Amino acid sequence: MFALGVQPYINSSIIIQLLTVAIPALERLQKEGGEEGRKKIASITRYTTVAIGLLQGFGYYTLINSYGLVETDGLPAVWVGLVIVLSFTAGSAFLMWLGEQITEFGIGNGISMILFANIISRIPDNVISLVTNLSSGAMKWWGATITLVGVAALVLL
Repeated sequence: MFALGVQPYINSSIIIQLLTVAIPALERLQKEGGEEGRKKIASITRYTTVAIGLLQGFGYYTLINSYGLVETDGLPAVWVGLVIVLSFTAGSAFLMWLGEQITEFGIGNGISMILFANIISRIPDNVISLVTNLSSGAMKWWGATITLVGVAALVLL
């Protein structure tokens, strides 16, 4: 359900920020709109996130369907595809909402914290892969050292 992660939100934020430079009405809204203008831009960003989530969800569905991983069990393929695309989109929208809640309640920048948690959650699997590669000879000791220094720098910074 969270296959898309916060990527649609990040993409839509970047797109809307770039469009505020290109579209005068958005630029005025950002500069002169005050708090109300920021709320409208945030709302536009949310809608854009859902649209991008739908597009990316359809892309993911097409990919997994092309590998034969979608089983319809007698249901029309359109309905199965619709459920999958909407599930991907709902997961992304939920993460966007969760990030906004984290930010709103003053814990920190919610989207950044979700991204950080995602990176940290991958470390145990990566360490296991590193040890496996070292013991099998697929990786040299200096490659493992550089990798560990990089992970430590990522976590600390």
